[in-house]
Amino acid sequence: MAFDSTRHRVVMFGGSDPNAGRMADTWEWDGASWTRMTPSPSPYARFWHSMAYDPVRDRTVLFGGDHIQAYSLGEENDTWEWDGAQWIRDWTDAAPSVRAGQSMVYDSLLGRMVLFGGFNAGVTPNTYARDTWELGTGVLTPAGSPQLTLSSTTGEFGSVDVGAPSQPAVNGVTSSGTGPLVTTASVTGDFAISFTDCPAAPDPLAAGSTCLSVVTFSPTAAGDRYGALTFTGNFPASPLSIPLHGVGIARDFTISASPSTLSTTQGYPLPPVTVTTSAIGDAGTITLSYLSNEPGISASFSPSSITSGAASTMTIAVASTVQPGDYGVSVVGNEGTITHRAEVTIQIFPIPDFTITANPAAITLAHGTSADVVLATTAINGAASISLSAAVSPAGP
Repeated sequence: MAFDSTRHRVVMFGGSDPNAGRMADTWEWDGASWTRMTPSPSPYARFWHSMAYDPVRDRTVLFGGDHIQAYSLGEENDTWEWDGAQWIRDWTDAAPSVRAGQSMVYDSLLGRMVLFGGFNAGVTPNTYARDTWELGTGVLTPAGSPQLTLSSTTGEFGSVDVGAPSQPAVNGVTSSGTGPLVTTASVTGDFAISFTDCPAAPDPLAAGSTCLSVVTFSPTAAGDRYGALTFTGNFPASPLSIPLHGVGIARDFTISASPSTLSTTQGYPLPPVTVTTSAIGDAGTITLSYLSNEPGISASFSPSSITSGAASTMTIAVASTVQPGDYGVSVVGNEGTITHRAEVTIQIFPIPDFTITANPAAITLAHGTSADVVLATTAINGAASISLSAAVSPAGP
């Protein structure tokens, strides 16, 4: 937290919440109320960082702290500046080592930020810094001898489905020389840099600092696929390349359901459905599930996973509350990143019924006589053969 004496605002960033952990929000206090600012980009979530205001450049400067970001967490040594509207990453030619808990103030006589101390809990044993650093106009960084060191010298991605992305491979890029490193990364083949927090040339990576270059593999065809991750820049070994390799796997399958149309009367069970699959290429185990457009219709599989050529029995349950009509159930097969469906149509008919009338509806008979009554029936919902019987009330002789 720092006081912006030009805008008369207290600026606060980040911190730690017992439930949410490290925070990455920016707030300003004008003496009466807090206002949350929503800049983009913004520093990574962190706590134990240091902030101070530079009135000459009208910037609030943030340095280091214990941070968390994609693929990395712990002490950091990045520098950010807040101008009242946005955060700007400041790629300095030199920077203190990664640390948290350091002290930083603005020296108005020298016109510089002064930083001292801090600690790094990411190493064993923990290290406690006793060095002093300055940031500001007139502070010159010797050119030194830039060097680049990578955390990995090869990139092996294994087997990946054609068209699907691999798991990311994280490469640490360290400015291991004595001067600021300026470098550009590029890839060839079926590979891509999916994430990086490295500076883009001409911004430098300060000596001793590390950034990340994350590569993914998405094969466009089956078989061995080759490429390279190459760094060019102001270091002696430029260009520096590491080979990349992965194997594209062409896998697919078909799925079918038999019978594909089922019918039953409301309240009665449906016959089972046989689900079969056929592999195309290297398809492996296929997991089965279903989708239904009616909450009262559900399905189960035995077994729930099958290999190519095997069969599973799908049992469809229809609740008695499901009204007559046409419904659909999708049989879903999933293997890795590949999904196919087979559709089953369900026809539910209403329960058959009928009406019956007697003509005449009432007769009067003398003892020893008889009369004819004509019975007529009308089918409802497809009623067919109707069995007739009679009962006399009260019972006669």
